[in-house]
Amino acid sequence: MTTAGTSARRLRLGTRGSRLALTQSGQVADALRRAAAEGARASS
Repeated sequence: MTTAGTSARRLRLGTRGSRLALTQSGQVADALRRAAAEGARASS
């Protein structure tokens, strides 16, 4: 989730192994990626 002109930051997202937990963590990861992309567009 890095863009040109920003410092690289890594976020480690942990989860349990159940199907529900994996689905939920995938949804959180997708939301974070969208938020990062929107933030990058807003700051340019």
